Amino acid sequence: MRKFWIVLLTMGLIVAFAMPAAALDVKFGGSYYVQGIYDHNRSLKDNAGATGDGSTAFIAQRLRIQTEFKVAEGLSLVTRFDALEKKWGDTTWAAAPTATTNYDSVNRGSAGNAGSRVQENIEFERAYIDFNTAIGKFMVGYQNFIAFGTSFLDTHVARPGIKYILPIGNSTIVLAMEQIREGTSTPTVSPSNQGLVTEGDKTAYDVAFIQKWQGGDAGVLVQYLVGSDTSAASHYKTKAYIIDPYVKATFGPVFVEAELYYGGGKLQDPDRAGVADVDIKTWGAYVHALANFAPAYVGAKFMYMRGNDPSSTDTREGSLAALLSMGQIASPCLILWNDETSTWMNGLTGYGANSVNNFPDNLWLYGLYGGVKPMPKLDVQLGVYYAYADQRPANHLNKDFGTEIDLIAKYKIY
Repeated sequence: MRKFWIVLLTMGLIVAFAMPAAALDVKFGGSYYVQGIYDHNRSLKDNAGATGDGSTAFIAQRLRIQTEFKVAEGLSLVTRFDALEKKWGDTTWAAAPTATTNYDSVNRGSAGNAGSRVQENIEFERAYIDFNTAIGKFMVGYQNFIAFGTSFLDTHVARPGIKYILPIGNSTIVLAMEQIREGTSTPTVSPSNQGLVTEGDKTAYDVAFIQKWQGGDAGVLVQYLVGSDTSAASHYKTKAYIIDPYVKATFGPVFVEAELYYGGGKLQDPDRAGVADVDIKTWGAYVHALANFAPAYVGAKFMYMRGNDPSSTDTREGSLAALLSMGQIASPCLILWNDETSTWMNGLTGYGANSVNNFPDNLWLYGLYGGVKPMPKLDVQLGVYYAYADQRPANHLNKDFGTEIDLIAKYKIY
């Protein structure tokens, strides 16, 4: 009889735990795209000769799925993954001896080749708990941290950390901790390895304030980043801060947004003799205006990011967007500093190293665009953009990046 009651109690507990799960509210979202790309003269060189100035063409795709599990009112688990983010027919995954043959998900090896990318299979990027309490909202886990204000310095990078959001009327206070990198927490070589930069960690602390009103909002983010480098040749701490204010406002048919950012502190605060002491002094600006006179519209864009002066070895003035993974989402043009272009075809090189990629560094960019919507589902846009460097890149004869003309037509099927 005792065994019977134990079995009965166990079954009751299983039913009790299963009932809330059965009532779980699950929401799915995401995207799937297939795009064909044709690119002529990728080298950007005249008379390129043996290096080639021909064309390249391919088809690429990506599946992205976001799932939200609503456990209870005010409590959710959110996940997101990318799958089969790759070029059609790419044999990177195939391992020897079939490395040059095509494959599909059935006949390829599960381990893949050494050079294969995780997202060509399945890559989970985000997993975090989102819950409301009487004192505010908490988000804990891998989530999107680099997203504030306009799209100027926003990015796709997911980081682990804790975010706290407190709404007060039309105002919002945000506090966050981002664990960007976790090194070793104890000495792994010898007692001589102990000291200021033993762990190799990198952590960011955020404080933000946002104010909303009818027709707009504004805010400011202050971020403090502390990290360390533990390589044999470079023992130093990084102690940097960023001040990032923005504003968005609508005046009748005109929408205006602007964002500034200033960075300071220490890029390298040395912990041993012979390591350079390097300060950070950088700033950037972004302005976008759009006037809507349906069915036509016209807009203008301006973007500036300070370049790094090669003559000042004790100060880093630029190239911090790439260093801090900022600005992937901005993508002001179809080619110049466009994240999708850089993802599938890498940066524009010309005769030097990558000077134009998906991180907006060292640039002055001006753009005008206009469009018309002859019917609700059709949008045709023409844009002209001109860009040059704040500091002339190495191997460049001048500061010009060039002029880009974009013709974009969109038709909404569904």
